[in-house]
Amino acid sequence: MAGHIVVSHSREDQDYVDRLVTYLRSRGLTVWADRTLEPGIPDWASVIGTVIHSCAALVAVMTESAVASPWVDREVTIAINLRRPVLALSRAGVRLTRLAAIPAESIDADALPSEAFVARLRGLQARGGTEPAPSTPPPVPPTRPDAPPVSATPARARRWPWFAGGAVIVAAIVVAIVLLVRASG
Repeated sequence: MAGHIVVSHSREDQDYVDRLVTYLRSRGLTVWADRTLEPGIPDWASVIGTVIHSCAALVAVMTESAVASPWVDREVTIAINLRRPVLALSRAGVRLTRLAAIPAESIDADALPSEAFVARLRGLQARGGTEPAPSTPPPVPPTRPDAPPVSATPARARRWPWFAGGAVIVAAIVVAIVLLVRASG
């Protein structure tokens, strides 16, 4: 099933996703949306990783329940790490923070995406998703299904306070030694 479109969504939105999948398939797209895989089971990461690895693009259906779902976030993370194009479909203006830099198609709660959105998916599917979407965020470290959400802050930015703190401590020790040497000599 190489070159398919993966629909990432919350289970609470299954009725809408069923309509979306039917709509996209009626437009000639090959679509994969999980209906039976239980998030968190040992096979989840393997199956999702394989499906996303071979996809042309991932469509993230953004709703309140999707934003609250760690599984949707992990699927998006996997797609970004594998440099797969991620397209956001924002229902009622809801956005996943990680996808804030990616233009989203905003639709009413029960509306289906525009023909322009479908055409973009069709183009990505025709190319096999080999070209990452230009607005795809940089890769982030992979996560395990049981891991806490990955910070969007680069590791370099998280490390500098430790280095600065270490430098202050070293400077304080040097000053203390200099003062002790002067006092004793």
